[in-house]
Amino acid sequence: MRGEQPAVILGGDALTYAGWKGWSDRIAAMLVESGVQPGDRVALLAPNVIEFVTSYYGILAAGGVVVPIPTLLQGREAAYLIDTAEASHLMYHPAVAAAATKAAHRSTISGSDAFTLHDTYGFPIDLTLEIAEEAGLTVDRAAFDTLM
Repeated sequence: MRGEQPAVILGGDALTYAGWKGWSDRIAAMLVESGVQPGDRVALLAPNVIEFVTSYYGILAAGGVVVPIPTLLQGREAAYLIDTAEASHLMYHPAVAAAATKAAHRSTISGSDAFTLHDTYGFPIDLTLEIAEEAGLTVDRAAFDTLM
């Protein structure tokens, strides 16, 4: 088994296979709890970060269809893709929050169906350094402290 071997490496961050599965399963559970049904389209607006990978597979694990939205698109263009794809939910990374907020307001997605990846992972409320390390994430302490 590859559980503790690195599965995704991006810059100085690495995620093990076990951590990848753990985060993807948590995202899938959150999406199902939020009403995502098999076959529902979930828009994903995130740069090339580890969270994109875990979110992508979390959407698939929930039975959803991933609708990746390029981060270069702004509100109206992103909203067009979201609506054309008939996405029922939007997940976005905090780095593109402004574009995601504009897209959500201009699309048919309600505010309760748009999640930041930080909301998905449960922080800043309950993600601790210990949980992140258990999940196989390498934590940038300065960035973590900024979020907290």
